[in-house]
Amino acid sequence: MINKPYEVIIIGSGATGGMAALTMAKAGVRVLVIERGPELEIKRANGTEPCNMIRRLIGVTTGNYQNQPQHPGFWKSNPLLYANKKANPYTHPPRAPFMWTQGNQVGGRSLTWGGITLRLAKEDFEASKEKEYNLEWPISYKDLEKHYSDVENFLGVFGNKDDLNQLPNGEYIGKLPFTESEERFASNIKEKLNLPFIHSRGFGANEDKTKWPKYSSLGSTLKEAIRLGKVEILSNHIVEKLVLNKDRKSAKSVIVVNQRNGERSEIESKLIILCSSTIQTIRILLSSEESNNHNGLIDPSQSLGRNLMDHISTCRFFTVPIDKNMKNYSNKHHKNLLTGAGSFFIPIGRGRSTKKSFVGGYGIWGGIDRFEPPDFLKKYNGTKTGFLIGHGEVLPNINNTVSLSKSTDQYDIAIPHISIVWRENEKQMVKEMNRMIELIINSGNGTIIPANEIVNIPFAKQILTGNGLDIGPNRKEWAFPGARMIDLVMPDEYDAFNLPNEKFDYIFSSHCLEHLNDWVGALNHWTTRLHKGGILFLYLPHPDQRYWKPWNNRKHVHILEPKHLEDYFNSKKFNKVFVTQGYDLNHSFYAVAEL
Repeated sequence: MINKPYEVIIIGSGATGGMAALTMAKAGVRVLVIERGPELEIKRANGTEPCNMIRRLIGVTTGNYQNQPQHPGFWKSNPLLYANKKANPYTHPPRAPFMWTQGNQVGGRSLTWGGITLRLAKEDFEASKEKEYNLEWPISYKDLEKHYSDVENFLGVFGNKDDLNQLPNGEYIGKLPFTESEERFASNIKEKLNLPFIHSRGFGANEDKTKWPKYSSLGSTLKEAIRLGKVEILSNHIVEKLVLNKDRKSAKSVIVVNQRNGERSEIESKLIILCSSTIQTIRILLSSEESNNHNGLIDPSQSLGRNLMDHISTCRFFTVPIDKNMKNYSNKHHKNLLTGAGSFFIPIGRGRSTKKSFVGGYGIWGGIDRFEPPDFLKKYNGTKTGFLIGHGEVLPNINNTVSLSKSTDQYDIAIPHISIVWRENEKQMVKEMNRMIELIINSGNGTIIPANEIVNIPFAKQILTGNGLDIGPNRKEWAFPGARMIDLVMPDEYDAFNLPNEKFDYIFSSHCLEHLNDWVGALNHWTTRLHKGGILFLYLPHPDQRYWKPWNNRKHVHILEPKHLEDYFNSKKFNKVFVTQGYDLNHSFYAVAEL
């Protein structure tokens, strides 16, 4: 046990929090890392397929995940590692939506990021010399060069030394090979466009699922910090604000909220380091200001929360024909997995675009034959699937801000209000990125396809859409969006066996079936109310009861297991059956079937 009081408190356990914890632990000081999310077991964090795919589909249809599916990375991770917007609210102007990807668990977004590790170039630090960009960086590439090398050597980064001015070389342990489709694609791009087409730099796949990936803080920095015996983790606690010393020049403590019971407490420390993402860090500082607290933080420059910068991203999916001479028709080999290093990169950089209508630079990340669907699900046979993502930057603008919303969360903590708008420079940059991406795809003999046409799954296309029922919610706001609500009175169960006499596209039921005496009879009746091809979606408490037994199991008539649902669906000859065996973050499992 670490002796208290803590000498350092670190807020956030992701990439920066892990590095800060390791730095402090090496210095021999006592550290407390505070994380708002839970501490997960490796199996729960990884998830399994098809369970993860079902979670993705449900998350998309319910609105829990809105724009994340536009990024290929979303389709290779457990979506439960992405904090859904409904449970972690924030606001934005009605006409300026903002996609904020949060990772609320020990390890944070280091468990889900793409794993690409690129150095900023000398020209990036000198960007202030360009028009509209009159802010001087207080550091240079030279100041960071040694630290880049130290981190790369510690983590073990794949890459190739390509000697490009726009992308400095790093310290690498080797490069991961291109797929055969990428080799052919690269040859065309180099010949026709004379663009740099390089091996992406970053991390490979985490093939040992019993260990945390090296690209995460849990598998590297935070792991080592804990091993040194100086670091303690406090999970499931939200930092509300800082408490300042009387001189208001330093902080003495943090106010935290225990998410298990909603209780507030104060934890003191000599030093507090904020590593809880850009937006959450600003939210904490704004909540600590004098306008919200006696003896609070003073911001004489009035700059806190201003000049928010974000990525400009645009993505295109495409197909390329399979060459009859290709040796490798399968993406099952480890070299084909989509990772930070298992992919390619086209670094355009600054001032190299053929169009001079914008300030700044960008790069294009891509891969082909890295996330290939099974042949029987492919819409375009005889092809391999690829993607290109352009990444640029938003110039600093005083009107792009993070402030405190008038709304609060369930713990009465003010939530962030994020207001960021692309100006003409950003619009011109994304226009140029789209033009370049389309040019690259055409030059590589590719064909652009919509994201929703990658996989030909009628089941996926119709899941929980159309005319549906939600059986069991007792509050309107809990009902599945767009569904007709059937509110059961559990003691008599009448409505479970007297559904409206019509056919539905789907029936959804969450934590209801285990309360019904005749759950088989109920399912038999529900089935009669489904169209052919209709979806029956059940969400049930996991039978291990570790979570449910202490407070809700007294109401459960049955302890249903995944096998019970599998047996039922198979006996009724449903066409498609997906039953998850593990449990999600709510200690529940899914059972989905197509009639």
